[in-house]
Amino acid sequence: LMLKSVTLGGEAADQAILDALRARFPAAAIRHIYATTEAGTVFSVSDGRAGFPKAWLDKALNGLQLSIAENSNLTVANPHASDLAKAQVWDTGDVVEVINDRVLFRGRADSMVNVGGVKVYPESVESLLLELPFVQDVRILVKPNPITGHILTADILLKPFSGQVDELTNLIRAHLASLPRAFRPASLRFVDTLDIGAPGKKLRT
Repeated sequence: LMLKSVTLGGEAADQAILDALRARFPAAAIRHIYATTEAGTVFSVSDGRAGFPKAWLDKALNGLQLSIAENSNLTVANPHASDLAKAQVWDTGDVVEVINDRVLFRGRADSMVNVGGVKVYPESVESLLLELPFVQDVRILVKPNPITGHILTADILLKPFSGQVDELTNLIRAHLASLPRAFRPASLRFVDTLDIGAPGKKLRT
């Protein structure tokens, strides 16, 4: 297919998928849309970078205002709401982090787990694993553990002809070695497919 336009929505668009789409469809216009149930479409990003510009914070954007709450959640408000609706500020539940000139999505607040006293967002670990050139997709699952409270496990979908599993396992472990132990999956499982729900998002349970 020689696509002229590619639009992403639902899951946060990480840099790995954006770069892969650019390489596969160099002439296509690529954008990812961020929307909420309450506010509908909030913004559209088309500069080829994950997240959105820091300059968009605390400014009217498409009639809405983006801010970061004290709990690091992204909030959306309507600055033109009537006096009776001034409290109409929506906490999106998306945890974000400002790095240089960019606001990056780190995961859902309700997906955060406590692993040995450390707060971990499974989506952030997935993004790290997707940096590896032989990983096509990944799903981080959370399992209870009597010692640490929870542990992470990883279901990994490899790209075709990636190589021997033992060698790839060592490369994955090395890639995550600098992270705190809580962020490193206790087990890796290589799968042929990842289950997708009706909205098109990965099933994490």
